Amino acid sequence: LQRKQGEIDLGEAIEQLEALRFAWRGGAFEFSLLHQLGRFYLDEKKYVRGLAALKQLITYFDGEERKQKIVQEMTNVFTTLYLEGEADKMPLVKALALYNSFRELTPVGNNGDRMIEKLTDRLVDADLLERAATLLDYQVEYRLSGKDKMRVATRLALVQLLNHKPERALKALRESATQPVSEDLARQRLHLTVRGLAEVGKTGQALQLLSEDISYEADLLRIDIYQRTQDWSQAVEIFPRLLGDPAPDAELEAQDLKFILSWAVALSLGDDMEGLKDLHTRFGKRMEESPYASMFRVISPEAERAGEDFLDLASKIADVDNFQAFMTDYRQQLKEKGLSALN
Repeated sequence: LQRKQGEIDLGEAIEQLEALRFAWRGGAFEFSLLHQLGRFYLDEKKYVRGLAALKQLITYFDGEERKQKIVQEMTNVFTTLYLEGEADKMPLVKALALYNSFRELTPVGNNGDRMIEKLTDRLVDADLLERAATLLDYQVEYRLSGKDKMRVATRLALVQLLNHKPERALKALRESATQPVSEDLARQRLHLTVRGLAEVGKTGQALQLLSEDISYEADLLRIDIYQRTQDWSQAVEIFPRLLGDPAPDAELEAQDLKFILSWAVALSLGDDMEGLKDLHTRFGKRMEESPYASMFRVISPEAERAGEDFLDLASKIADVDNFQAFMTDYRQQLKEKGLSALN
């Protein structure tokens, strides 16, 4: 009554009910008290305490019908939090802790899956990859089957690769391969498998899986593998396909400039001086106007290739993210669209 008449605020109401909890135990009175206390906590956006109070009603009191009503009330709160944006206003770690504390309230079906997707997108965006993987693994293991399981397991594999856990990525892909899927998803799973195999050192098997794949993504993977194995002669055959045939006056994208620099390194380390000379003739002017001008000048036919400076620079260029372009593309997509939009 005091609360309805505006005589006390939520904090004062909660304080009085908390004190009363220790003065009267059991029966309908305590049930009503806990129920009202839980609602007050929820009104004050203290969701952990509010849901915990409602959970006590289910644990300690009999009456199946009223228990079901409380469960539905808690589920509605949980749905509002994680589907309607309220949890998005919380610090991410707090939102995740709250979800883990009351995960059993996740509804079955699409709504529950959307909850997990939204939370996982936030975790990946914040680079909390281990926690994102744990959440996805739970979804794959306990909530999904068939094509939905394969789709989310593919996301899990990507997160594991981004988190430098290729063995776990391969396990997620292998254990979820239960039935045919769309061509796009099948290709995505193949490419992630190739990436995982390359990272665990099975480059021959990885290349074999790409034998009939002529896609741009497949060539990115091949470049990565040839770089890892220092097979420069094979690498230089891929760069023209990645770069295409830009017109002499065409403005080059940042990724194209990186390809040209890395192409120069591959030609130089493969002792193809004629090819390197042709590359400098073709792209030298545009590279001089790029952020990579000084490096491109060093990787030239006239450079002292036996010198320590040259070898050190070539090694550094060979190890840069340019040769991680396959994963870089994924990172860009994640930044623009979020994990759940990828398949």
